[in-house]
Amino acid sequence: MSIVHRFRDEAMATVFEVRVGHADALLARHAADAAFAAAHLVEGLLSRFLETSEVARLGRMRAGEALRMHPLTAECLAVALECAELTGGAFDPAPGRMRAAGAEERATLALDAAGLVVFCDGPAGSRPAGLDLGAIGKGFALDVMARELREWDVEAALLRAGGGSSILAMGAPQSEPDGWRISLSCKQFVLLQGAAISTSGKAVKGDHILDPRTGRPAAGSPARAWALAESAAVSDALSTAWMLLDISEIEEVCERRPGIAAALEWDDSPGSEAPLQVVCGRGGGSGDIGAAFRVGTLKGECDETL
Repeated sequence: MSIVHRFRDEAMATVFEVRVGHADALLARHAADAAFAAAHLVEGLLSRFLETSEVARLGRMRAGEALRMHPLTAECLAVALECAELTGGAFDPAPGRMRAAGAEERATLALDAAGLVVFCDGPAGSRPAGLDLGAIGKGFALDVMARELREWDVEAALLRAGGGSSILAMGAPQSEPDGWRISLSCKQFVLLQGAAISTSGKAVKGDHILDPRTGRPAAGSPARAWALAESAAVSDALSTAWMLLDISEIEEVCERRPGIAAALEWDDSPGSEAPLQVVCGRGGGSGDIGAAFRVGTLKGECDETL
C-alpha cells in the first residue's frame, strides 16, 4: 500500500514541501532530498539577491556584453519571455523596461539561436538591462523538482512552495484517485493531477499592484486569481497576469495557449457566497486541463488551502 510521506526544506526565502506517495519510505526520503537539492541549484542560478547568481549577472549586463547561461537559467528565461509575449506584457521578467517618458534608456537582452547565450543590446552608456525571474522562480523550481522525483520512479507527489502559493501535482494519491484535493478557499476546491496551480491576490500584494505595461496601479482587478497550467512556472506567471488583464483578455490568452485556465474571485469578504468565475482554454497534450479545472464545494473542514 502506498503511504504519503511528507518532507520540508527551506530555499528561495520560503518553505518547500514535498509529499511523496510511495510504499518505500527510504526511497521517498532520498527522492525528496534530491528534489530539494534541485531547488537549491535553481536558487543559486535565479536569485537576484545573490551577487554570484546568473540572473544577477544578467541584470548587470551593459550594451555589448554577452553571457553563456546554465541550461536551467536559459530554460526559465525562455519560459518567462514566452509568458511575457503571451500576456502582452502583463507579466514582464524585465521590469526595468517600465519607465516614464524621457527616462534614461535601458539596454535590452536578446538570446542566440540556441537559446543559451544572452547578448545585451542598446546604445552606448545605457543602463543595465535589469532582470527579475522571482515571479516564476519558485514555480520553475517545482518543475525541476518534479523531474528529479520522476528520476526516482516517483509517480504520485504533491509539491508546494511559498506556503502553497504555487502547487504542482504528479499523479494522484491512492486515497483519492481523481487527484490531489486543493482548497481554493474554505468553500471551494479543485482536484489536481498532472498540472500546477498558482495564486495571486490583493490580500498579499495590496490594492496597488503595478501594471508593467503602464507603470500604474491595476484598475478593476479581482480580489484573487488562480492560474492552472501544465507547468508551475507558467501558472506562476499567469496568476500575476490574471490580476492585470480583463476578462476578454484572459479569454484570449486561454484560447491562444492550450492547457491553461483561470479562476477569479471578485468578492473575498467574509460570508460571501459568490462563485468563482472560471475561464478555460483548449485542451493540451496530456488532456483537457481547462475542462479539468472542476471547482467543487467543500463539505467539512478546509484541506490544502491555496
